[in-house]
Amino acid sequence: MRGALVALACLAFGLSACRQEPSFDERYDTAQKKIEGMVDDIDQDLERGAVAAQPGDNATGDDEPNDGDGSDAS
Repeated sequence: MRGALVALACLAFGLSACRQEPSFDERYDTAQKKIEGMVDDIDQDLERGAVAAQPGDNATGDDEPNDGDGSDAS
């Protein structure tokens, strides 16, 4: 009985050790899907930023761009 358990354990371990690594095409597809997801996230972030940064919505209340130095001098 004990010998059968050891043999079964060895067989299970042996089969798990022989697992084949993913092929190049499988790795490429996985990477491509991951990158496409990242691109979609970036596009959504940019669209939200574009909506939030409509002309006339700057901190000074005027339609001229703010140069960021704290002065309203044109």
